Amino acid sequence: MKAYVLDIVFRGPSQKISRRVLVPEELTFSQLAFVLNISLGWEKETDFSFLLPSKKIIVTELQPGKLPNERLQEASDAQLYTYLADDRSFCYLYANRHEMIFDITLDEVIDPWGGRDPHVLDWAGACTAAAALVKAPPAENASEYDEEDVNYNLDQWCTIDRRRYEHRKLAEIYADIEAGKYGFSGYKARRPSVAKAFSSPDARKAFFSIMFHDSILKARDDERMPPTLQMMLSGFAKDELVSIAEQKGVDVRPGMRKQEIIRRLTKTMLDPRVMENYFLCLGDEELRSLRQLLAAPDTFEEDSPHTFENLSEAGYIAETPDSDLVIARDVAKGFIPFIVEDSDEFDMKRRQRTWLIDTLLAANILYSVTPVDILCSIYKQGGLGTLEPAELKQEVAKLPPEFLTGYWLRGDLFVSEDLEEEEINIILDSQGDAPFYIPGTAEIPLFAQGLGLSAREDEEALIRFFHQTLYYDEEETAEIMQHLHWSFLAGAPVSFVRDMLNEDGYFDALTKEQDVTLRRLLNRLHDNTRSVSNRGFTPNEIKEQRQEERAKKAARKKAAREKVVFLKDRNKNKEKSH
Repeated sequence: MKAYVLDIVFRGPSQKISRRVLVPEELTFSQLAFVLNISLGWEKETDFSFLLPSKKIIVTELQPGKLPNERLQEASDAQLYTYLADDRSFCYLYANRHEMIFDITLDEVIDPWGGRDPHVLDWAGACTAAAALVKAPPAENASEYDEEDVNYNLDQWCTIDRRRYEHRKLAEIYADIEAGKYGFSGYKARRPSVAKAFSSPDARKAFFSIMFHDSILKARDDERMPPTLQMMLSGFAKDELVSIAEQKGVDVRPGMRKQEIIRRLTKTMLDPRVMENYFLCLGDEELRSLRQLLAAPDTFEEDSPHTFENLSEAGYIAETPDSDLVIARDVAKGFIPFIVEDSDEFDMKRRQRTWLIDTLLAANILYSVTPVDILCSIYKQGGLGTLEPAELKQEVAKLPPEFLTGYWLRGDLFVSEDLEEEEINIILDSQGDAPFYIPGTAEIPLFAQGLGLSAREDEEALIRFFHQTLYYDEEETAEIMQHLHWSFLAGAPVSFVRDMLNEDGYFDALTKEQDVTLRRLLNRLHDNTRSVSNRGFTPNEIKEQRQEERAKKAARKKAAREKVVFLKDRNKNKEKSH
């Protein structure tokens, strides 16, 4: 393992306050905040942030319901080694106060390092947090600082146990220390190098069954050993485990101990029938990636950050902050029989299941509220058989919650998740009795991913305009295009979307010529984007339908008039003959 030597210098107005601290590479940023506070000799404080300027990232403890993103990371999950490879300088905000900033520099990497606890190597300036802000002579600010005592506490409280994941927030760490529960967890995946998997079914079966089981599972070095599912679940807080159990239909009684919840979850999740149900939901790319992960874990790289999104959400695969993937050894053992299964019947069952998922995803994007008979029509496009409405509803009920993206309303309407009753009524009112656009076979997988909903040439024209004329960078352009994409899909008019983007600081300094060009390009994109209010049709397709309907109506009127004239002429001729 490695350790980092960090130089920590206070930026405030008082005398020089600095620490030189050695820390294990596996520490989370929440653990690092605790170590820094103890190393400084400052009072308990649970608010903090780390600023990583080179990556423009803030690492802090997020509020409940707040999800991490490219600029904001969860400190209790983010480990040092995933960031300090690139960032040798960063900042620490004690109590999240900008007047209490520490500049931190990675001075040295000790590799290899056989220790297990952080400790102070050198220090200067001893004072309380409150005194640090006072512009007073060092003698007046000084307080007792016992380096030996500080290091004793760090040794007792912060010794690393490398067999478990750590997800505790800083307040939880303080609470555990005060309760006499000492020690840090710091699991860092060390995936072994294994031979490249062979292509034939027999060789593949031998590889997964022998190489993975015998070589990895029987490894004596704990640091080479992948964790068990129980170990991975132990890193979750009790309320998180309760939520996971409820989602999976696992019975959890009030007052049940955390370990019992983990035991029940583990038993359910490792049930072969349950694992098969999840496996059948994996698309071709997901299946190929899972095989690669098990075959060459030391070299595996995700093609997309969402490759194992559903399996990660389901708790079968853990993703570290630097996007390394860890699969529990008992989970791998459970999936291997399905991975090596190559029967046509089993593969067809998986393809039917994944096509059903694509059907639901595409319908949700195109319509938001979908009658069951329309779902049957979309499913039929896959050429994998047909489903009657009752059969389709039965198959949907089999889907794991992580793969299910909607719910049944009033029996025969499938509704996008998170839609309230009022929103549903608004959508239905806007749609009226308009027909549904039934996508083709090749369109459905694209629509399921939110792709192919606009004319490609219109998107490219806008992107060129943003780059070449307005000089927006890649990130800004992507943000604008995403906003346009989903706004037009929802049926928002061009003027409304433009006003919203103006409020965000875009398009506020255009020339007259630029403004005319922008309006033209936005209108083109809007008119060629499929929308929920049109039940999947584009505005231009709706316009063409209306023109065709008017032409048919005019033709019917013309035919009726011609028939009347014909009848009049015929009657006149009859009268003359008489």
